[in-house]
Amino acid sequence: MKKRIAVIDIGSDDIKLTISEKRGDKLYNIDTLVRGLSLGEDTFLTGRITYESAEKTAQILSGFCRVMDEYGVSEKIAIATTAVREAANMPYIIDQLRIKTGIDIEVIDNRHEKMLINKMVYSSLSDELKASSLIVHLGGGTIGLSVLTDGVITDTLTIFTSALRLSKQFESHGFIDNLYYSDVIKDYLEGYLYEIEKFLDHSPENFVLTGSNVDIIAKMCGEGSADTIKKQNFNALYKSVKNKTPQQISEKFDIPLENADVILSAVIILNRLLKYTSAEKIYRPYASISDSIAYNALFPKESSEINKLFEEFTVTSAKKISRRFLVNSAHADVVSQTALMLFDKLKKYHGLGSEERLLLHLACILQNCGKFINVTQHHVHSYNIVNGLNIVGIDDAQRRILALITLYHNRPPRSIEGVSTSELVVIAKLCVILQMANSINKSYTKGFEKTEAVIRGNRLIITVHTYKNIELEKWSFMKCEPFFREVYGLEAELRKKGVM
Repeated sequence: MKKRIAVIDIGSDDIKLTISEKRGDKLYNIDTLVRGLSLGEDTFLTGRITYESAEKTAQILSGFCRVMDEYGVSEKIAIATTAVREAANMPYIIDQLRIKTGIDIEVIDNRHEKMLINKMVYSSLSDELKASSLIVHLGGGTIGLSVLTDGVITDTLTIFTSALRLSKQFESHGFIDNLYYSDVIKDYLEGYLYEIEKFLDHSPENFVLTGSNVDIIAKMCGEGSADTIKKQNFNALYKSVKNKTPQQISEKFDIPLENADVILSAVIILNRLLKYTSAEKIYRPYASISDSIAYNALFPKESSEINKLFEEFTVTSAKKISRRFLVNSAHADVVSQTALMLFDKLKKYHGLGSEERLLLHLACILQNCGKFINVTQHHVHSYNIVNGLNIVGIDDAQRRILALITLYHNRPPRSIEGVSTSELVVIAKLCVILQMANSINKSYTKGFEKTEAVIRGNRLIITVHTYKNIELEKWSFMKCEPFFREVYGLEAELRKKGVM
């Protein structure tokens, strides 16, 4: 029997089970079960998931387990997103569900969630759409925005508001006259819209939309099965619903009442976002987080190629950010080349992988962005800047590690509050490589013909090919060599080889 993957997605407004298998070169969904349960209503109103909702969640998951057994699923993956992640009692809820159902649930952050969806979206888009698009994902608690230009995702932004969050927040503070509802949401969004205007340095030609309510919106526009929604039909829908009550919307479009107020908020938000583009239609590729996870499991080779492409997007995004902070890009490139060469040479000794290599590369690019604020204590400023960045393809956990590497790019990290021993070791291994690369390229004006490294016995020998003196580099190198010896158990030596 073919390998079958089950993905459980515990979202803000429903819990979904998708069972998939590989058929030729396509991902095929054998079955999809959706159970309505608004955990977001708990979290966005009270900040916690109630006992009753936790019990209902456990019952739904137990039912899913029986279905998975019937289908002979070989691997099951369960994730939870915004509503669970933001709940104050999240650890206890996850533990209760594990004990009652036997399912281990991974709580993923916003950036990881949007990255998984973007990978599926990108794979499904035509070259025309890849040339210039604004990709919008309407999540249960957030809105994810990504800019696609010339085939590259260059920018990403997460707005911590959504149709569901807005409707529940307004509901918790009393009744708002529907005559003014759209105006209230527009006013509420103004602060976010200012950020979007800064985020978009041009007007994308296309508008790509994903999210749990997109199918309902398409149906309300009279284009239920089409893969696009005409702008004129969407605008007509907006004018039709903006001053209606949820009850009126439910009756007019034959949708559940509990969805009507969320849809109203979504349509108002999308109407505003659509104006930032020159699009005449909304493209709606079928791309869910469940499909992305299943695809990774069933198509490892193809997924690896997409992951490599997104790593390139990540580096491009970081370089664009560094230019914003007037970082010396030529020097950053030289340091990057040296650091990555050392990382590859020391692979046997650090045991790290492609993710850590990427973080090292990003640290080389962003370590000096704090100088934009002040050269004094610039490592602290760099840490604060990186900690608040939206970098394409980087999730919250990776961004935290990256920020710490920039903080300690010029001194050894000894003990860091809130950082585990294993994380500290990884940070130290990457930091000392970055420190050595910086020391070898201490002068911003010198250019070496070539820099190479070799390990002989218990010694790392780094040789620079140049006719210039390297006394400054040797002095800087010897300052970080003891820490390198401590971390890697190797001695290090910097040598010069003349060139003709």
